[in-house]
Amino acid sequence: MAWLYVGDYEGCISEVLQCNPELSEVLLANTSNVYCPNNWEHYTTHKDLRIGHLAGITMRCRNEHIIPCFTLLLTLEAKYKGINQHMWDMLSMVRVLASRTWVRATLLPLARMRYPGPRYEVLDCVTAAAYDNFTIQVNYQAMQTEGDDGWRMDMTNWMTIHLPNNTMPAGMSLQNLILGDNGIFKPGFDKFSIIDMFDPDNPEIGAERVSRFTESMAQIADGTFFHRPTGAQGHQPAHATSHQNHKPIFDRCALQPRLGHCMHIWG
Repeated sequence: MAWLYVGDYEGCISEVLQCNPELSEVLLANTSNVYCPNNWEHYTTHKDLRIGHLAGITMRCRNEHIIPCFTLLLTLEAKYKGINQHMWDMLSMVRVLASRTWVRATLLPLARMRYPGPRYEVLDCVTAAAYDNFTIQVNYQAMQTEGDDGWRMDMTNWMTIHLPNNTMPAGMSLQNLILGDNGIFKPGFDKFSIIDMFDPDNPEIGAERVSRFTESMAQIADGTFFHRPTGAQGHQPAHATSHQNHKPIFDRCALQPRLGHCMHIWG
């Protein structure tokens, strides 16, 4: 688990080969060839990874309690992607993946020790997300006059924010608001009746946007923009809000806001 969090996969594979010199020698002897690659360093690195993978599979066939690094990484990917359980059991039977029981009883408890989650009670039925779009020209030269030079990288970084339960107003239940008898998912509820309320051009949304912008500009002017609210209406957390970063989204900025959302008010 330690090297898994550090990300030193190559070091882990090298350690497996160093601790099993006889097995490494047999695998090298049975996979040797006369191939002459153009990039010898690249070829050698990949060959060491393949030999380490073969050594791990051989050791796991000897003892099912040995979990090689590639098996663990593939198991984590299977858990993350949520693959079909029947397919998982088949791959576990031939020891390509670790079993679902091992993941649930051994791996997840160890993982939670390293990330125990938020240190506060989390708000149910709702969460929040934050994102940031990033665009950069890579290997771009201003003097290029013909042909292709460089490329553009579009990337969206985003994360999930775990909202504290004590931010919920007293007496309000989100579960009843969403799933209750008068919730938005109640039987017979016409969802099309409220679609206009989510339109960015809705007058109420526009008025609220202008109001927030005007209030923010006034707070900036008197130096209170970064002040937290106090009293019964305020929330003073004793710790940082927990969040989880996700893999960036490349080649598109799907969450690009409209230019009209940036309000400029003068006077």
